[in-house]
Amino acid sequence: QHIAKEMASRLGSGNQLAFILDEGSFATKGLLPGLEDKPIALVGNVEKGYAEVHMTVDALPPCHSSLPPKETNVGILARAIDRLEKRP
Repeated sequence: QHIAKEMASRLGSGNQLAFILDEGSFATKGLLPGLEDKPIALVGNVEKGYAEVHMTVDALPPCHSSLPPKETNVGILARAIDRLEKRP
């Protein structure tokens, strides 16, 4: 509410925004029930960044590929990556 009042005081009576320069959407009418006749702008507010993850598995001793165990370090790592992808 404070921001809306501040913008209204700066724009003055009878003036309106032509467009918004941000990472949000454009202003349009009919977005929200009960406010169909009012222009609404969706503002994009997202933290941008990335995560760098280093994973090591040393759960099982090394073995020869001709006699691999039922569960391998590679399999354990693959499941960890899969779980990370499903819930970042």
